[in-house]
This record gives sequence, C-alpha cells and structure tokens, in this order.
Amino acid sequence: MSGILRRICLKVREVLGNIDVDPASSDFAQKTVKAKIHYSILNSGLDKPCIGTVYLNPPCSSKEINAFASKFIEEYEFGNIIQGIVLTNSDTDTQWYHRLAGMSRAICFPRGRVKFYNKEKVGQTPTGQTFFYCGNNYKKFIEVFSQVGIIV
Repeated sequence: MSGILRRICLKVREVLGNIDVDPASSDFAQKTVKAKIHYSILNSGLDKPCIGTVYLNPPCSSKEINAFASKFIEEYEFGNIIQGIVLTNSDTDTQWYHRLAGMSRAICFPRGRVKFYNKEKVGQTPTGQTFFYCGNNYKKFIEVFSQVGIIV
C-alpha cells in the first residue's frame, strides 16, 4: 500500500480515533483503515446501518457515489453517525457534492491527488479529491488536515 494513502489513513484515524464502520471498503483497504466493521462491493454497506464513527471512500461511479453520499447524509441527520470523514472526487457540480459540503463542519482540498492502491495496481482518479468532515471534532480535523491541503 502506498505511503501516501497510508499517511492519509493515519490522519483519518488521528481525527476520528477508532473507526466503527467503513461502508464501502475491501479486505485489502482494511489493512490500513482498520474499521471495526467494513462492507465491500459484495456485501454493500448501503443496506446496513452506519452507527458511530464512519470513514467513507465510496466507489467513483456517479450512481454509487450518489447512493453512498445519500446514505451517509441520512445516517448523520438521523444521529446514527457521531462523526465521519468522507473522501470523494471533487465533483463540485453534482447535487450529492453540494449536500455533503452543506452539512460538513470542515472541508479539505488536498494538494495533489490521492493515489489509490489495490492488490494489483496503483490507481489515480482523473479529478482531485475532497475530504468532508462531519461532527464536533472539526478543530482536530482542521489541525490535522491543514497539513494535507486547503481547509474551508
């Protein structure tokens, strides 16, 4: 796994502490994320509860990212998610992006693109990414993620 992605995951855990749920993950990613509960493409977190502290890095297809963003927003608004960080592409023209941005306490636009790794290869998205923070520990998010990029 990349040093870049590992450092990002360490920063996520530094802000969130223990991660209760990662609803869109893989066994490979969990070597770094280390969520108590994680769901994969085969066992989707879309129809499972997200309770506590959540880290979400949804698949990048429009349909899936919209569904996972909506799920996160719904669970947060119901009070099931205490705090969470969502990592997505910077699709600033989409409704889901504006909904996440509107409910976030802080947002980070990283310098450069985050490289993603699976067992076989290194991947990089065609766009930049955004980290959204929701919860009351936003001062810690600002402190930690100001090393990653611009905070708003």
